[in-house]
Amino acid sequence: MDRLYFEVPGIGRKDDAIAYINEFYEYQSDINGVGGLHRFLDNYEGWLEKLEADYVRVPGGEKVPARTYFLVRESDRRIVGMINIRTVLNEKLSKYGGHIGYSIRPTERGKGYNKINLYLGLKVLDRCRVRTAFLDADLNNPASWRTMEALGGVRIREYYDDADAHCVVVDYNIDVKKALAEHPEYEEKIRQPRGQDQKIRNIAIVSLSSGIIGEPFIQFEVEVGLRRLKEYGLNVKFMPHALKGLEYVRAHPEKRAEDLLAAFRDPEIDMILCAIGGDDTYKLLPYLFDHNELAEAVTDKVFLGFSDTTVNHLMLHKVGLKTFYGQAFLSDLCELGPEMHPYTRKYFEELIATGGIREIRPSDVWYGEREAFTPEQVGKQLPARPNRGLELLQGSPVFSGKILGGCIDSMYDFFNGGRYADMPVLCRKYHLFPDAEDWKGRILLLESSEEKPTPEDYRQALEYLKETGVFSAVSGVLAGKPMDETYAEEYKQLLVEVIDRPELPIVFNLNIGHAMPRCIMPFGVEATVDAEEQVIRFTE
Repeated sequence: MDRLYFEVPGIGRKDDAIAYINEFYEYQSDINGVGGLHRFLDNYEGWLEKLEADYVRVPGGEKVPARTYFLVRESDRRIVGMINIRTVLNEKLSKYGGHIGYSIRPTERGKGYNKINLYLGLKVLDRCRVRTAFLDADLNNPASWRTMEALGGVRIREYYDDADAHCVVVDYNIDVKKALAEHPEYEEKIRQPRGQDQKIRNIAIVSLSSGIIGEPFIQFEVEVGLRRLKEYGLNVKFMPHALKGLEYVRAHPEKRAEDLLAAFRDPEIDMILCAIGGDDTYKLLPYLFDHNELAEAVTDKVFLGFSDTTVNHLMLHKVGLKTFYGQAFLSDLCELGPEMHPYTRKYFEELIATGGIREIRPSDVWYGEREAFTPEQVGKQLPARPNRGLELLQGSPVFSGKILGGCIDSMYDFFNGGRYADMPVLCRKYHLFPDAEDWKGRILLLESSEEKPTPEDYRQALEYLKETGVFSAVSGVLAGKPMDETYAEEYKQLLVEVIDRPELPIVFNLNIGHAMPRCIMPFGVEATVDAEEQVIRFTE
C-alpha cells in the first residue's frame, strides 16, 4: 500500500517542485494550495524564504501565519500533492479562502490522495488548537467538496462569488477533533512517524545541569516536547535521575554522572539529548575522570546540548568524542509555539535523519525572549524580526578548521570563582580547558547566555581566554547573536579590541546558543566558513 506524508519544502526539492507546477500548466488545470509557488518558478530560493516568513508571521495584518507542505508518496518520494494551511484567519479569509487550500497533481488524481492530504492538514490544525476548520470550493469541483464531506465537512453556505472566484462557491465547516477521531482508517494510509529511514531512533534525555524538567509546574512543556519527539518516530528514554527535580539533581552530581555514563553504555541509545543547561555541571568532573569512567564508557553516539553543557562538550572533547552544540530538549523541542521554530526544526531534523549537519546558513529572522512560560502561552507564536546574517568584523571572509567552544559565560567561570569558588580549581585539576596546542588551527565558537553579560564581564572573559593563548592558536572566531541583541555593538567592538589580531577572521551574529532560532554546530568536524557566501560547510 502506498503511504503518504507531509514534507517541509527544501532546496533539494527545487526541480521536483517546479515539475509539479508545470504539470498543472500542461494539463491546463487550476493551481491551488501551493503557497504561491507558481509565482516563483524562476526564484525557488525566494519562495522558500517566503514560506519561512509565512510561518513566523504574527496574526493581525493583511497576511496571516501559514505553512505549506508537499504531500509525498513514500514508495518513490514523488510529490503527489501540496497543501497550504492558514493557522489563523483574518476577516477576509473567514469569508473566503478559509484555513486550507490543497491540490493533487493531474496525473495522480482519482487515487484518494486528497482525502489523506486533508486528513494530514487537519492534524496540523489540531496541533495549532484550531477547533473548527473553514474551507470552501467551487461548486463545479465536486472532487474538492466531496473530499471535505468525506472528512465530516458540513455545508454551511452556497453563494455566487462575483468578487474573487466568479463562480458558485460552497462553504464547509469541519470539526477537527471529531474528523480525526472518526476516521482512523486514514492512519493506515499515511507514513507513520519516521524512524526506519533515519539515523537516530532512540534518544536518552539527561539532566546534567538543572533538574527543572522534573518539576510539576513545567510538565505541560515536557509534554509538548515529548509529543514532537514521538511524531518523529523516536523512542524517548528519560535516564533514571533526569526527572528527580531541581533539589535532588542539584544535590547529587554523582547521579547525573551515572546517567551520562549509563546512556553511553546503553547499546540501544543513538543520541543523548541534554534537558537544559544550568550552571554547575562541572561538579560531574570527579565522577567522570577520577577512575577514567568517561573514557571507558564513551561510545560513538550523537551528543547534543548547549549553555552550561559547554562544560560537558569539553569533557567529551577530552576523551575524543565529536559532539553537537546548539539545542536542548526544554528550550527547543518544548518550544511553546505551534511548532518548533522552522530554522531550529530544520537542523534538528537533519541531525536525526543523517546523524550530522552538512552546512549552516543564517536565519532570515530572529525572535526575542518569551516573556512568560505558562500553559496560556502554548500555541502562541513569537514575533519575528529581520536578521542581518553573518557579519565579518575583520580578517579573511574564508577560513577553515574544526570548531570548538560554547557559552562564553561558562568559559568565564572556568577561570573566575565568583559563581562557584571550586569551579576553577576543578577545571585546572582535570585539565578541562584545552591547551594552546590543542586549539591550534581550530575555530573558536563563542555565544553569550540569557544572563546577558555586561560588556565589562564579556571583556574579562575574552581576557581570560587570551591568557590561555587560544587567540594566538585558532584560525578564526565565530560569535553568536546575543539574546535580544543586547550589547551586540559592544561585543563586536570588544572582540576586535581584546583579541588584537587584525588578520584573524572574526565573524559575528551566528544563529546559535541562547538567541532564537538556533542551528546545530558540529564540533570536531572540518569546517569552512565563507562569510561572503553566508555559509559554513562541514566535511568529514
